[in-house]
Amino acid sequence: MKKLLQKYGRTAYWAMFLSMLIYRFLNTTLFFEDIDIFYAEGGIASSICMWLFLKPYGIIVVIVLLLYLTKEKPDWKQIGILFFYDMILIYCSQKTDCDSLLTYLLLLPGAAKVDFEKLIKADVWVSTILTVVTIVCSLTGVLDNLTWGLSNGQVRMAFGFVYSTDFAAHIFFLMLGWWYLRREKANWKDSIFWLVIGAVVFKFSIARNSSALIAMTALLMAYCGKIKKTDVLEKKMLPAAPLICAAAVSGLSVFYNPDIAWTKQLDSWFSNRLMLVKKAINFYGFQLWGAPIPMTGNGSKTSSSATYFYIDSGYMQIGLLYGVVLLAIVLCLLTWICQKAAEQDQRILLWIVALACVHGMIEQHLFELEYFPFFLAAFANLKEKGQRELLHGKEK
Repeated sequence: MKKLLQKYGRTAYWAMFLSMLIYRFLNTTLFFEDIDIFYAEGGIASSICMWLFLKPYGIIVVIVLLLYLTKEKPDWKQIGILFFYDMILIYCSQKTDCDSLLTYLLLLPGAAKVDFEKLIKADVWVSTILTVVTIVCSLTGVLDNLTWGLSNGQVRMAFGFVYSTDFAAHIFFLMLGWWYLRREKANWKDSIFWLVIGAVVFKFSIARNSSALIAMTALLMAYCGKIKKTDVLEKKMLPAAPLICAAAVSGLSVFYNPDIAWTKQLDSWFSNRLMLVKKAINFYGFQLWGAPIPMTGNGSKTSSSATYFYIDSGYMQIGLLYGVVLLAIVLCLLTWICQKAAEQDQRILLWIVALACVHGMIEQHLFELEYFPFFLAAFANLKEKGQRELLHGKEK
């Protein structure tokens, strides 16, 4: 009976993972352009979608608990920790309006009961297919290809996504997923392929953050493929990447001063992100459970009468909108992933998380399932059968 329930539990977990992934991915495209109208109209259909996709707290908790309770010999210590973890997140959901992140975090413990590599493989293939379909639909007129003109005469395109940086971010995080599946097998051919992709992304989207990180990752692919041994600097610095990146962007934002030349220049390079965050800090400050900060971005529209005000940095967005408690939770999880990766010589995973953390300094996608599924590594068994991490050129 337990084996049957365990099987059903895994199937339900996979169904929830895939449905969340597909729904959230499509929500970053113009396929879901009228989704807000759909929910505003109400009705049975919108209520069911709300229950399944926007606030599936109860469903996720039941599925994950089922996976833990139906083991042949349940580990009650693990179950107790899981219950405490769930209660913290559910309490956070009552204090802050962050359903997307919290439901993603509730999904994490279930990754311990399925094959992590298969989860990443599914994410990569689903994201690749949906990305290609979205781009093709935008180029053939099925979806709008939103464009924005810059002051220097350049035009940036979104290729069916809600904004050009969202398109570029999908390509960057997709690259990280493919690198994880290839790991040390990736070579200079992979690097050249992704350098070309990065150049195309930059030419048409003009998204500097993602484009620069695509180029950096391509070079690291070649380096890690050539130099198999993890050096001392990698072992010491990469596990601290989440805290270093969060501390760096927090410090720059808090101490930003337009009267200081170098901070003003840095803010210019960051497209006024420091100025906007500093304004939010001055008005709202960092609170335990965040503050309802009204934000207006450029997503899904090429012109707006409203004044632009958006907190792009993932760390600052969580810290200001959803509170320092939730920021501390995600930083602990990211640091824990890095520690696990370092201890188990998961070198490529370590680099992937570090690069994603750098991306999170500028944009918010680090904390979104449809972009970064590697939060699942916090609870996953990274050495489970089917996950063949090459250690120093040898399979272990």
